[in-house]
Amino acid sequence: MPVHQTDMLRLKEKLSRLKQHLHHWNKDIFGNIFQHLKDAEPKVEQAERRYDADPTESNLIEMYQVTALLQHVLTLEEDYWRQMFSFLGEKEACSYNHQVNRA
Repeated sequence: MPVHQTDMLRLKEKLSRLKQHLHHWNKDIFGNIFQHLKDAEPKVEQAERRYDADPTESNLIEMYQVTALLQHVLTLEEDYWRQMFSFLGEKEACSYNHQVNRA
């Protein structure tokens, strides 16, 4: 019996460490997707205005970089909603999406 308890305790500790690593990975890699989206949109608008005012190569590169960042964040958001829809089911996901959009 003690061997079984030791094995289960070891498994519990491993799962706990995995949970901590996944939590940090999620925060570091994804962060708050919706906040990143809100931050990226004005950056694209500013870069476009700078390029329109002064069409230099450096402004063009900056505009492409922030546009690529926005595209990446939009892809993350799309993946988030796809996972949420499959998790909640179609009916509940639509209800949840309406609640989020109203807030």
